[in-house]
Amino acid sequence: MNSSLFYPKMAFTNLKKNRATYFPYIVTSVFSVIILYTILTIYFNPGLYQMKGATSMLVLFSVGAVVIGIFDAVILLYANSFLIKRRKKELGLYSVLGLEKRHTAKILFFEMLYVGAFSILAGLVIGTLIGKLLFLLLLNLTGIPVTVTFSISGTAIAITALVFAGIFVLAFITNVFRVQMSNPVALLKGGQQGEKEPKASWFLTIFGLATLGSAYYMAVKVKTPSDALGIFLIAVLLVIAGTYALFTSGSIALLKMLKRNKTFYYKAKNFISVSGMIYRMKQNAVGLSSICILSTMVLVTISCTVSLYLGQKDSLVSEFPLDAHTIIYNKTVDEQELDVLLDNLADEYHVAVSDMIHYRSRAFAAIRDGNAFMTQEQADKTLDYDYDTAEHSAAMVVLTLDDYNRMENDSKTLDDGQILLYTSSGYFDKDTVFLEGEEYLVKRELQNLTIAPKVKAEAYMTYYIIVKDEAARDEIYKSFSGEEEGSEGEQPRFETWFNLSGEEEDIREFLNVMGSEAFSTVVDNHNEDGSYRMYDQDVYNAQDDWYMIYGGFLFLGIFFGLLFISATVLIIYYKQISEGYDDRDRFEIMQKVGMDKKLVRGTIHKQILTVFFLPLVTAFVHMGFALSILPKVLYLFQLYNTSLIFICAALTALAFSLFYLVIYVLTARTYYNLVERKQGA
Repeated sequence: MNSSLFYPKMAFTNLKKNRATYFPYIVTSVFSVIILYTILTIYFNPGLYQMKGATSMLVLFSVGAVVIGIFDAVILLYANSFLIKRRKKELGLYSVLGLEKRHTAKILFFEMLYVGAFSILAGLVIGTLIGKLLFLLLLNLTGIPVTVTFSISGTAIAITALVFAGIFVLAFITNVFRVQMSNPVALLKGGQQGEKEPKASWFLTIFGLATLGSAYYMAVKVKTPSDALGIFLIAVLLVIAGTYALFTSGSIALLKMLKRNKTFYYKAKNFISVSGMIYRMKQNAVGLSSICILSTMVLVTISCTVSLYLGQKDSLVSEFPLDAHTIIYNKTVDEQELDVLLDNLADEYHVAVSDMIHYRSRAFAAIRDGNAFMTQEQADKTLDYDYDTAEHSAAMVVLTLDDYNRMENDSKTLDDGQILLYTSSGYFDKDTVFLEGEEYLVKRELQNLTIAPKVKAEAYMTYYIIVKDEAARDEIYKSFSGEEEGSEGEQPRFETWFNLSGEEEDIREFLNVMGSEAFSTVVDNHNEDGSYRMYDQDVYNAQDDWYMIYGGFLFLGIFFGLLFISATVLIIYYKQISEGYDDRDRFEIMQKVGMDKKLVRGTIHKQILTVFFLPLVTAFVHMGFALSILPKVLYLFQLYNTSLIFICAALTALAFSLFYLVIYVLTARTYYNLVERKQGA
């Protein structure tokens, strides 16, 4: 007993004896180490910090690393609770054989030391070996040049090792605490705990229905992208709470209803299935609801990240109908001189400038009520209902007819009091419009506008108003801005769009010097300070940023999806093992009283189908309601292709269903083998 090798050997023997339950736990631990280590290695790669646009992706990875670390802790500690529960009889036997609790603690220490050390070391080694491959995958997804090389990070190794060392230490402390707080008799009966039939709580059932109903209602009723993200996060918390409550209490109520149905209940298969589930359902509910939540996370994470990645080209086209866009605020610009300078600069860098569009616009925010647009102050005074500012808010852009005709190569005409109107999404479908109380006749609603392709973001609206001349344009702006009549005020903003052709490297060099040289030369610096504001963007630099962000999203989405899937498999596997051990004694008794093996197998399948496909069905329901709000959340990332989102969600659901079916087949076999093992012995 005092031998220094007794406890290490005993621990090793225990792990070997319990390899069927510890092996999946170790595999999941190794996989978790690989994921966190890979994310941290990429985050600490010095080459990425030199890449333009990589800052946003690195911030994303830092947040992802924190979330992954927290999730790893939760799932490994959760799985550890299954392991220690299965070994309560064994640990209780140690006390009967004369081992004190401190001796048992030493055995548990060496067991966790072996598991933790192997998991961390194997994860770091495998992560290093496949790290370059994963790094190349990231480069491909984000468009980063392959000149950025993979490098092993000592900081990443240290952080990963510390995080998982902390997780395994916490698991060890939890196990010791459970042993210390239990007496030997309780430990010996540990496998028989939870036999009492639980009672359905009406409070929990009503709470679950209320929280789920509230979450679904919020998802369906949200109208604007600006509201969607905050509401989505709240809805997620409500769904998690409601799912746990309904699985814990609602499932018991359902089983008791089935039990009261004598026609259904008093059949051999139904009797065994229902009675087998009901007395342990409170214990099962946590695992089943966890499977449901994890399955929903897989569906949402993968479908959203794949949609963002596949839809980024459509998003770029919506954001950039032409290659380059510049806005100069509160300054006059000589258009002819600008054209000459841009042509000269283009010749110098061997690129061609085409489709040049110049125009001057007025832009402001307004509140829409039907066909009326007004200031926030006026809305507060005149609207007699509690309107939602986000839902009724509108972005307004006013152009002159001359600028529009030049832009569209058209020859439309307008009289006083007439306008042309274009909406960035959907259609206005009104004959008149009131702009801060002034009525205008909508002569024509435009179907398209070169500078603003239509998108499908129903509540994310910009209204383009084309008026007869500059006087009408400035009059509308003054009515919304509050400028006094006759004041000089702020000048219209000058905007230019154009396309570029040539070698991409030459185009990028041209764009880098364009803002600093071309525009600064042609701006009228008659103001005393000579300053002006300029907003300059182009599709090439935006593409770099978007590929970085969306490629990073997809990379993290793949990792999160794999992590959620591994956690789902682990929980399902342990639930099947737990059920198998608990049920095999009961099924042996049933066979002794005349129940044949075929009936046993049928009962097993019925129970597993009922229990383990319920989380998948519930996850699909959650996902169905989530699809009411997810498109609006993705609008914030300039993804307006709703069809693509639904297609990705459907394909993700199909793939996950097939995967779930495979897991069902494998774990059902494990369950059946456990039930039959004792009977065949």
